[in-house]
Amino acid sequence: MSQCSGTTADGKPCGVRCLVGQPWCFNHAPDDEVAAQRDEARREGGRARGIQLTRAAAVTDFEEPEWWPLKGTGEVRGAFAWTARGLARGTIDARTANAMAAALRGLLDAIKDNEADSRLRSLEAALGGRK
Repeated sequence: MSQCSGTTADGKPCGVRCLVGQPWCFNHAPDDEVAAQRDEARREGGRARGIQLTRAAAVTDFEEPEWWPLKGTGEVRGAFAWTARGLARGTIDARTANAMAAALRGLLDAIKDNEADSRLRSLEAALGGRK
């Protein structure tokens, strides 16, 4: 398949593969039928994003789950499970779940670092009189 004959907003060649039998990609095809399909795809994309935002708004109004507040690794694991369950059920959109997972990973790392520091201080205190 060849590349689209269209250009991007900054004047560079489009670079996307052409539709079968046409010199244009889906976004540049001047054909009325393709333009109608493109418009419908944009509307559907807007609806899908609206649903995501509606679901995301629902997440901000949640009651505190049993694992809240996050004090240790057990609660963080519970939060990961809660996030995965919400994603699977469709009550949390993928972007929110991804952001929550990233924040939870950072928190989990911080908790583990703090626990390791505490253990190290305890060992150093226990061995403090030895040389």
